[in-house]
Amino acid sequence: MSDTGFNGPSLGETMPGTDDDGNLINSQFLGTIKRFDNINVLGSGSAKVWESHGPVYAVLLRNVSGGALTRRQLALCEASAVGYNLIENASGYGATLYDKPVVAIDPWLSSSGVDDDDIFWGIIKGPTILTLPSSGGDILASGSVGTALVCSADNAGRVTPAAPASDAAVYQAANAVFGSSMTTFTNANTDMELTVLMHCPWFPC
Repeated sequence: MSDTGFNGPSLGETMPGTDDDGNLINSQFLGTIKRFDNINVLGSGSAKVWESHGPVYAVLLRNVSGGALTRRQLALCEASAVGYNLIENASGYGATLYDKPVVAIDPWLSSSGVDDDDIFWGIIKGPTILTLPSSGGDILASGSVGTALVCSADNAGRVTPAAPASDAAVYQAANAVFGSSMTTFTNANTDMELTVLMHCPWFPC
């Protein structure tokens, strides 16, 4: 899939979602998928270094959660109410185990994240950064390079390996995998930032 040619915000930037009167704007760009090349999230120092470590694909979403969304966490996607019902909004963080569909909130945003109603890139394919839960009990298993990841149950958009306890849970987990860890960790690594290879199954790229 090639670059759309859309001259929108770069990774690490947001797009205004309202005008001076509080009216929603830039809705025509929602759902746009764009390829960004040469992002290095594996090296030391700043993550925003331009090297050839594979492309990153991202989708433009509006934050409709009612508050700011933090970088490096999972946003729960919401379909639009018209047309093909394409995914265009983020209703908040992934909140429960196996929540879906989720995307990675642009990890290169500033620490203030994305304001309510503003528009941001949700990472759907390629390398990104996500965060483990604050409680070791929400990290359901140890992980290594290639471990499949799902949304945790901590109500904060964090990630965990699946540890299904029944056939039904195995099915749920398989349908909720959004990416694979590129980092080794255990349930002692609370709040640790992971390098993750995203491969969201909910988007056409």
